[in-house]
Amino acid sequence: MFGVSAEVKIGDKSQFVIPARIRENAKVGPGDILIITSDRNGRMSLIKKPEDWAKAAWGCCKGAWGEKPLETLQKEREDAWE
Repeated sequence: MFGVSAEVKIGDKSQFVIPARIRENAKVGPGDILIITSDRNGRMSLIKKPEDWAKAAWGCCKGAWGEKPLETLQKEREDAWE
């Protein structure tokens, strides 16, 4: 695991408190909206909803198409039509 981690206990009303060091590390405060997801294996993720999804996603796939993305994409297209 990376970053800051902590254990929390679910209360009687299915609520939990995010520890201060986690909130500070994630820069989460009053008024912020959090998104929680779970997968079929019971793993949960909690993220702060970005104000601008496009800005938050910018650069996330850098390098996915290699050093020359336009040439790689052109080759993919040509191979798909063969």
